[in-house]
Amino acid sequence: MAEAKEEPTFAAYKGLGYVSMFYGVPLGPVLVLSAIGVFGGFLFCQLLGAWGLICPAICGLALLVLKVMCEADNKAMERAKWSFKSWWLRLRLTSKIITVSPNKVGSKHERFRRQLKKIHRSG
Repeated sequence: MAEAKEEPTFAAYKGLGYVSMFYGVPLGPVLVLSAIGVFGGFLFCQLLGAWGLICPAICGLALLVLKVMCEADNKAMERAKWSFKSWWLRLRLTSKIITVSPNKVGSKHERFRRQLKKIHRSG
């Protein structure tokens, strides 16, 4: 019997597809929301007193929501971005059948412009 050769797996290639995380939250939103929470907290505490702690509390709540959202899927932020884009196009163009797919090849700006020209009849 011939034994099947096992193909080697390379951890470096697998790791390139993952999103950078900090305690389960993507790194970009962590940096932005932390900066807004800290600087907004100082500013609003000086202006409003104890009520100024609302800004850091809202940023902390947003980070908690992002952590729960990205718990099972590290690409959840990207999927949410695409669904928000499709929702925004539906709202702006008042159409119920617009869908946005990140899986097509080519520049995404070219695809959007091409689709908008087809859909928007005044141009």
